[in-house]
Amino acid sequence: MEVTKRRALSELIEKANEGEPGVSAAIEEMIINLEQTGNAADVSTALEMIATLAPQPLYREIRARMEANDHLHRQQWPMIG
Repeated sequence: MEVTKRRALSELIEKANEGEPGVSAAIEEMIINLEQTGNAADVSTALEMIATLAPQPLYREIRARMEANDHLHRQQWPMIG
């Protein structure tokens, strides 16, 4: 993951830790943009950063929405672990 993207995600996670509203949508959008580029390593790194640095309710919310969205479009449950 590029340094600028990593820093942007870190800043969003900091805002989430401070309780700023609307951050979860921005983080989810960032992950979707990474996914659309086709680089699975970047998506994995972003999810790992969120899992370790963000509040757990936020991580669960983002992961649940992404899994539901993936299931909706591919008609199968994602295989992330």
